Order: sequence, then C-alpha cells, then structure tokens
Amino acid sequence: MRIIWISVGMSDRSAFQLSLAHSALLMAMQDDSEIQENDEALKYYTNSLNSVNNRLCDPTDNTSEGIIGAILGFCCYEVRSPLLL
Repeated sequence: MRIIWISVGMSDRSAFQLSLAHSALLMAMQDDSEIQENDEALKYYTNSLNSVNNRLCDPTDNTSEGIIGAILGFCCYEVRSPLLL
C-alpha cells in the first residue's frame, strides 16, 4: 500500500500534503506510540483538506484522479492502520 500511495502522493498537490501529514504522524508515533495527533501532521492535513474543498468547487477538477486519490488518502489517515500507512 505504501508504494501505491507514494505514487499518488507525488502526482497531486492535495495528496502530497496528505502524504506529509502521514509522515509527520508516523515520525511522532516513533517517539510516542500512544500519540494520536501532532501539530505538524494537523497542519499538513488541514492544508490538504482545504485544497480538496476548494478543488471540489471546480467543475473541471472535482472528479480528477488526484481528488479521488486524496479522498481515499483521508480514509487511510483516519483508519491509521500500520498496513495502510
């Protein structure tokens, strides 16, 4: 799953911000396995979410592969399974 997500994350600006959020969260979890969230991960997550929200209003971009990939990435982020991250 990680290899697939890397290619999605590098192909779209919203998905890239979400990849950074995943990475920040994983780095924080290495120091403290009980951590649920951190400021850096939330910053990237919020940037990605704002980007997706803005792009959903654009009729030429609202069904792009990048938007679909980013939305799937949000699902993976919320599940936080080690197999999905």
